Amino acid sequence: MVTSQPPGRLSLSAREREALQLIASGMTPAEAATEMGVCTARVTDCLRYAAAKLRSPERPGAVHRAYMLGEISPPELIDDANIVLSAGQYEVLRGLAGGQDLGWIAANIGVRADVVRRVVRELMTLLGAQTEAHLIDRGWGFGLLGPKRDDATSSSIVRDRG
Repeated sequence: MVTSQPPGRLSLSAREREALQLIASGMTPAEAATEMGVCTARVTDCLRYAAAKLRSPERPGAVHRAYMLGEISPPELIDDANIVLSAGQYEVLRGLAGGQDLGWIAANIGVRADVVRRVVRELMTLLGAQTEAHLIDRGWGFGLLGPKRDDATSSSIVRDRG
């Protein structure tokens, strides 16, 4: 359910919300275009406009901000999940959610960009994500991201690798 925004707050168009919601669910722009009955270029434009309004040029960050602002509906929590992330995996996931590109994440955690790319692939496999934007959706579903996640839970989802 999408909530209404107070006056003066950003508001995505219905098409922008629909495109972003479909991308968050794991669809490619071409798949979203088919679902929406428009061309792929229209979906790409909607995603670009939504990202600009959300002030997050990277799609994963735009999905996270749209969830946080109530512009699109976040996934339901998956209760029976037992996901354990390393501290590095969690930092990469948080960087993506923060709208950072892989180079920025690498520089800020002190590793090479190819290491971050490998960690993203590991996270996608672990969480069952099809795209980086879908990774944010899965992170919300598993309670790794979002407003309900707090520091009290962090010890149960993040472990050091020695």
